Amino acid sequence: MRQKFANFIDKTFTILSDLLLKFLPATKKEKQAFAYYRAGLSAQTMGNYAKALDNFYEALKLEEDPSDRGHIYYNIALIYTKNGELIKAIEYYSMALDNNPILTQAFNNLAVINHVYAVKAGERKDFESAQSIFKSAAAFWRRAIRMAPGSYPEAQNWLKITGGKYFRGYRGTPTSPPLDDTNNFYIISKNIKRRILELDIYTENIPDEDDKTI
Repeated sequence: MRQKFANFIDKTFTILSDLLLKFLPATKKEKQAFAYYRAGLSAQTMGNYAKALDNFYEALKLEEDPSDRGHIYYNIALIYTKNGELIKAIEYYSMALDNNPILTQAFNNLAVINHVYAVKAGERKDFESAQSIFKSAAAFWRRAIRMAPGSYPEAQNWLKITGGKYFRGYRGTPTSPPLDDTNNFYIISKNIKRRILELDIYTENIPDEDDKTI
C-alpha cells in the first residue's frame, strides 16, 4: 500500500511540476534547479538515496533563493539521518535553518538527534555531556513547539515529564519524540512569493538503534 501511494504521489507531482516548469515565469537556471530538485525528491521517495543526493547537490549549484536552498539542505539532511550519518545530518539541518529559519521539522530533528546523543552519553556515564546535550535537545524542541503549536505533542509531553533536564538513569520516556521525516514536495521558483504546491509525504520512521541508524 505504501509503495502504491508513493507511486501515485510521484506521478501526480511529476504531472503538476511539468506544467509549472512550462508556464512559470522563471529563468532557465531556475527551471534547471527545480528539475534537479524534482528528480531528487522522486528518487528520495523511492528510497534511492544515492541518486537523490546527486540531484540535490546539482540543484544547490544552481538555486540561489535562500528559502528554496533551505528545503534542499533539509532533504539532504533527512537522507543522512536515515543513513545513520548523524554528524552530516546535523550539518545539513543547520544549513537548512541558516537559509530558511522557519523549517520547524529541522528544529525537531536536531532535537531528536541531540536526545539520542544525550542518552548515549549517559550510558557512558558522561553525565556532564549528557546534561549539556539534553539542554540542546530541549531548546530545539521548545523552538519547534513555539513555531508550530500542536504539531509536536510528544515533544511537549517529553518537556513536561523531564523539564528539559537530564537525570542519571534516564533511558528515554515511554513516548520519546520521534523524527519528523516529512519529505516536502516544495516547488522552487525565485519569482513566486508563496508556495504553489506542497505535498507532504510521510516515509518510514527512522530505524531503531538495532537497525544501525541511531
